[in-house]
Amino acid sequence: MQTGQPRAYAWNRFATPHFSIAAALEGAGHEFTFEGFAVRVKLPPATRAGDDDDARLRITDRSAGEAPVQFDVCDVDVEVDQHNTAEILALVESRGWPARDVDLVADVAEFAGRAFDHWLRIVRWRTKQWRIGRPGAYLPATFGACTLYEHRINRRLSEPIAALPTTNHHVTLEQWAEIQATLSAHLRAPLFYDLYFDGREHLAAQDLRRAVMDFASACEVLLKTLLDRRMPEQRYGSSREYLLGAQRRALLNGFAPSLLEPCVEGVLRLHRQDLDELFAASSDVLHSDHPSRITEARCVQFGRATSALLTVGEQALHGGLVAR
Repeated sequence: MQTGQPRAYAWNRFATPHFSIAAALEGAGHEFTFEGFAVRVKLPPATRAGDDDDARLRITDRSAGEAPVQFDVCDVDVEVDQHNTAEILALVESRGWPARDVDLVADVAEFAGRAFDHWLRIVRWRTKQWRIGRPGAYLPATFGACTLYEHRINRRLSEPIAALPTTNHHVTLEQWAEIQATLSAHLRAPLFYDLYFDGREHLAAQDLRRAVMDFASACEVLLKTLLDRRMPEQRYGSSREYLLGAQRRALLNGFAPSLLEPCVEGVLRLHRQDLDELFAASSDVLHSDHPSRITEARCVQFGRATSALLTVGEQALHGGLVAR
């Protein structure tokens, strides 16, 4: 017999392409508060063959004894507790059960989507796996089957092959616990990592101009975040605003090296040429409309330099737990 006050919660299911976990995490979950609401994200449990949820986890690696080592997670469940249970129950009673009123769940579904997006950004940040949850232009969201045909007589040359998103990098138990700690601390994923992950996605899609803009913006946001922390307004006054408003190349070559931590200065010195060329390329993209001269090889190098800067910069910001 159930006791206590009734409690309404919204249940949602969201697709998670390129999300792989250690087998020990099947059925695990995260609990956190998002904008005042309690949220639970739940991984699918391992199921027996033939169960309705059997397709939600796919074994992608086995041990020598044939036990699962790694699963691809096709989707996760997101539950959001509701504050107005009494109002929801009264409305359902007045309109008949179960409710089929779109207005009743539209706002709740939109909020759950934002909570899921917050969780995804934290997962990508703490694991440094940019593909998690991103279908990407290079792999359409429908994941529809692809079939080869011969054009003249429309003869089918292959069976339909479904493009299933997967990854070789699974989330470990240690990373899962780290994600929960980050969620419990009410932190947001840093903007500079979101921008860097956008750049990785655009690079994978061969959209080099957008990748350059993303990488350059990620570096600029990080450098100015570091400067912001090192330059209290009471001490630096108007010069602080001047430095934070400086253009990217002036920031890199003029102000940042002398004002930042030695570890960050070392990375800037090591990757100065790549970062200087990255900022120059981003300026070229921003201020001209001629075809881009950026090559994929250079863009890959820009991404590596950005990653190196972000890695050491994140550690300089309160041991890696930052939010901007």
